[in-house]
Amino acid sequence: MSHQSENITTIPQCPPPSSPAVLLQLTLHYSKE
Repeated sequence: MSHQSENITTIPQCPPPSSPAVLLQLTLHYSKE
């Protein structure tokens, strides 16, 4: 068992910039402006 794969799932606070979640957050943020 590799602990590296566990660390990835344990740290969901650093999603890739191209992640749909990040794009959604940006969309909601700018739509409020």
